[in-house]
Amino acid sequence: MREFAAAPGGWNARTATQMWHYYLPEGTRCVPAYAAPWLTASCQQLPPAYAVTVELDPLRDEGQAYAHKLQAAGVAAGHHHYRGVPHFFLLGAETEFF
Repeated sequence: MREFAAAPGGWNARTATQMWHYYLPEGTRCVPAYAAPWLTASCQQLPPAYAVTVELDPLRDEGQAYAHKLQAAGVAAGHHHYRGVPHFFLLGAETEFF
């Protein structure tokens, strides 16, 4: 998370840390597997997944590592990496989903 700690696009190291604190109760000592499945010793029992990572994102390396870990464990996992865009780039997409 250090490389793009001050990344453009509204998502940076500070907001990532802040969201993590919102997600887990204060004082949580052990991160539950549901909160961070990439930290589990074995991913073999995890469901299929699709990961999207972007170049200008402090969470990029973690997302790529997770996708590779799933694939190495034999889990059906797709991964697409977008270059030159920040974390929230999909919010600008003009599709029926937005």
